Amino acid sequence: MPFKSEQQLSSLLEQCCYAGITIIGVGMCYDDFPEVIRISSKLKNVGFGLGLHPIQKRVNDKVPLTLADTLHFEEWLNKHHSSLICLGECGLDFSKWLCPTSVERDQQRAAFSKQISLSKKYDIPTMKISSSSPAALMLLAYSAEG
Repeated sequence: MPFKSEQQLSSLLEQCCYAGITIIGVGMCYDDFPEVIRISSKLKNVGFGLGLHPIQKRVNDKVPLTLADTLHFEEWLNKHHSSLICLGECGLDFSKWLCPTSVERDQQRAAFSKQISLSKKYDIPTMKISSSSPAALMLLAYSAEG
């Protein structure tokens, strides 16, 4: 957390509320989900999104998202879809250090397609990223999902 304390974060969020600013807290991996849901439940101006970022942290390393990583994602969406502002942050990142082979890229594409499919199933808008990947690939994934 970029804040020195929970109190500092709470104070900033309350100031935003008084100023009429709406905030979307986004969980980008399973570890983030409980915290963004907790924070959004405390203040009326804070909504939340859940997604699986194309770069996932494992122990002390960063690895590409795979279809296996999405196995429990639908459980989270099923439980929280009525409160979600968006599904995301999701997308593709084909950086050479992350996805050096077509195997990693194909796995990441499959995981992204699964998230797009779920966003349509639950009628939740997506918040996408495209880092080191042609945006056309993401558009193809969207069109393939209907």
